[in-house]
Amino acid sequence: MYKLPGGTEVLKEIERVEFEPTPSCPYVNFRQLGQDSLGRILQAEIQKYGCAVELGVELLSVEQSDVYAKVKILKYPGGVEPTQQDMTYKWVIGADGAKSIVRKQLGLAFLGEATEENMVVGDIRIEGLSEDRIHVWGDLSSTMTAIRPSETPGVFTIIAGGPKFANPETICDDEAALKEALRQSTGNRSDIKFGEIICMNHYRPQIRMVNEFRKGRVFVTGDAGHVHSPAGGQGMNTGIQDSFNLGWKLALVAKQLAPPSLLNTYSEERLPVVAEMLNITTSILKKTIKNFNDEVGWNRSGNIYQLGVNYRWSSIVVDESKPSEAGSTYDGKAEDLRAGDRVPDVPGLVPLGASSTGIAMRLFDSLSTSMHTVLIFDTQTEGYEAFLQKVTQYPQGLIQMILVVGKEQEQKIDVANPHPVRAFKDRDNYGSDAFLGGKNDGKFGVFIIRPDRVLGARVQTPEALESYFQGVFGKME
Repeated sequence: MYKLPGGTEVLKEIERVEFEPTPSCPYVNFRQLGQDSLGRILQAEIQKYGCAVELGVELLSVEQSDVYAKVKILKYPGGVEPTQQDMTYKWVIGADGAKSIVRKQLGLAFLGEATEENMVVGDIRIEGLSEDRIHVWGDLSSTMTAIRPSETPGVFTIIAGGPKFANPETICDDEAALKEALRQSTGNRSDIKFGEIICMNHYRPQIRMVNEFRKGRVFVTGDAGHVHSPAGGQGMNTGIQDSFNLGWKLALVAKQLAPPSLLNTYSEERLPVVAEMLNITTSILKKTIKNFNDEVGWNRSGNIYQLGVNYRWSSIVVDESKPSEAGSTYDGKAEDLRAGDRVPDVPGLVPLGASSTGIAMRLFDSLSTSMHTVLIFDTQTEGYEAFLQKVTQYPQGLIQMILVVGKEQEQKIDVANPHPVRAFKDRDNYGSDAFLGGKNDGKFGVFIIRPDRVLGARVQTPEALESYFQGVFGKME
């Protein structure tokens, strides 16, 4: 942070605290990433699955019946007149951002408010600033400019505003005036050169969310369903959680492997999480404005890491150890593992029969995004057969199984089963610590992990395991 006027004297340096990863939480620190970089990463990833993003396509309307959703789209091929097409799909997902056409077509309420802050946000080439830190001048009570280095050398992301800053609503259209406003707000430093403006837009934080994520055969996800202040960096992760929650459920229903009622749990599980997220980010924004030049205003710890996001109250989770109950949707990490929580990682899993010094695996690398995983901790290598038997009634491709024994157990386990089954030793007892609370009391624990890496069930009896799967897949004929 620099002192004004002048803008060269350092007023204060605030160190970003890096947390040490743990065996159960290997990723515990924020990383800032520009939307353009994120877009490239996501597009490259979906191309691996044979999907492509079509640009120059506009949605005009959505109509639906009990069996299909019909959309009108306008395609803008380069250099020729746009063409209208009518398309019919079983389902439509609106992941089309804060100004979502899908949301508006559905008539979903977008409840909330706009904040008083007006800002300009964008990317610009700058010479004269170091690229290893965020640079800040002023505060939001008057004029504030924050400049963050991007992933592209020489390109910085700017957020500027405040009641005495030039009018953000109009200045983005005047490049010379915008650069002059940035020069003034950073102390008129001769060593800083503002160059090419790559993009720059007026931004006013909105705090809004829909009252439901689904209407019939059409869904909204990400910013189409909720927007908030950028304080806290919750947007991208929340949108990904939305999509993952919906994706695995919709895949089962589309393949007729689960009843359509499963899709009702998308709104049931995500609405409370998003509502609490809006409260958290709004509180952070107010704290940041009030304490902008203080470490208090820049503190980003606790629940905003989203490692405690949970669905403990969900109608499709089963927990025999503790009944489901309503509570915070964000602080699940503060307590012992419960059904509905994010699944912890377990490093040090050695294939049974292999040397303890052999190559170990992580639980995260063994999970499937298309199948449920039944994870059985069996410290006595007996008693698991009844659970295996219950799983055999379900079609192949729905469930995989992982058996984990203590590091001292060397007995051979019979893993004959129509579903994929793997057996490991818990070499370092990280699995016991994360899932059983370190209690190796001779009992086994059975955990059902959903494709979105949420703990769907924690059970002690085969009947409870069957109850969970009936809640997801319905009763097997």
